[in-house]
Amino acid sequence: MSLMFKLGEMDYVQAMDYSAGPLKTTDLFFHMEHAAQAAGLKDYAFNFDRPYILTLPTPHQGIAEMTHVRGKSALDARQLSDAELEGRELVHEAMTFFTSYMPQFRHAILEQTAPTIGIRESRRILGEYELTLDDLLTGRRQPDGVCECAFNVDIHQPDGLSQEGYEYRVHPYHIPYRCLLPKQVEGLLVAGRCISGSYEAHASYRVTGDCVAMGQAAGTAAALAAAGGVTPRALNASELVQALRADGVRNLDH
Repeated sequence: MSLMFKLGEMDYVQAMDYSAGPLKTTDLFFHMEHAAQAAGLKDYAFNFDRPYILTLPTPHQGIAEMTHVRGKSALDARQLSDAELEGRELVHEAMTFFTSYMPQFRHAILEQTAPTIGIRESRRILGEYELTLDDLLTGRRQPDGVCECAFNVDIHQPDGLSQEGYEYRVHPYHIPYRCLLPKQVEGLLVAGRCISGSYEAHASYRVTGDCVAMGQAAGTAAALAAAGGVTPRALNASELVQALRADGVRNLDH
């Protein structure tokens, strides 16, 4: 889990360039590591493996992702509450580090935290089709594909160990309509990170843009099913794909 936060009054511009692999001098992690060494903070433990800031169009503002809350279950209300508290503590620790040790953030202020902590993974359905890592690595196209995804497999280890070996680069692949259909529940559609997929595949399709596209597909399918007097499972997938194309969804050819 991670709690995002927004900074203001910072004097920092970051060029995100990972094309060559190693850390660049423009990486936030590089600046933080240098600041820790300059301050004599030996073996300073960064909570987030590779923290970064998304700079905003407005001057001197950015959104930071640099908190990891581990070992908490999103299915347990008490643990989730504890995660919310821990996430906010980590945000304030990050702000203290920024303003104390980094000249670029000397006058930075905490403008906003996310209303709730971001949960990467919890329950997923068992659907008519389970998306797998092989689907992603081979860029598998599907006859009932409802959206195209291309985000890399980004696994955040719950035990805090290195992510090395888990950041798979994928080829653009389809989310099939069958992944939105629970196997044992009639009249139900799902969208987003709870669709039917493996642990590794989920680490790619869980991102916001993909979830939005799946939501459009689920909403369109629900409307077509209602209009035709059928359940979502009985809906002709080709009719759904055709409707999505008509609404401007691209790259659905298989």
